Amino acid sequence: MLASLLVALVIFNDSAEPPTYVIAMTGCAIWYLSEPVRSRTDHIVTLAIMLGVSLISTDLYPRAGRTLIGPYTAKAVGCLILWLRMNWELLTKCAERLGGAQKQALEEACELAEEQEDEHLYHSRGYCRELWLDSLGLPAMLPPPEEMQHVRSAISAAQAQQQSERNR
Repeated sequence: MLASLLVALVIFNDSAEPPTYVIAMTGCAIWYLSEPVRSRTDHIVTLAIMLGVSLISTDLYPRAGRTLIGPYTAKAVGCLILWLRMNWELLTKCAERLGGAQKQALEEACELAEEQEDEHLYHSRGYCRELWLDSLGLPAMLPPPEEMQHVRSAISAAQAQQQSERNR
């Protein structure tokens, strides 16, 4: 809960300046380290976002990436993604501790959100890959195959990525 609060204080503050993202990154780190075991997706997404948010204002981050999306927007969106993940995890933990109709309603909502989260993850990966290729001046498929094929599973996402690679 503390981690979610630290991130929310920054991303929902219309006066937040780049140095205040240290507070949000602290919240992200607390959340990430609070569970001894995390999924591979959590590892990759969390570390990539934390690294991106930390480096976007430096010369280590490619200029092409900064022109594609502004540094302040990238920081806010990255933290928002992690904040949403934190709150989804909080909801699932609350559902485990509740009983009766409340537990059932919360579990059903979490299952529905999990299905949508997977779909959004696959579509976002496709967009990130294709936008990155486009920013490097390489051929890209926009919208990506994941979007066109309405991908909802890891197998379908892998097939869409292979299609993208074949079409280049």
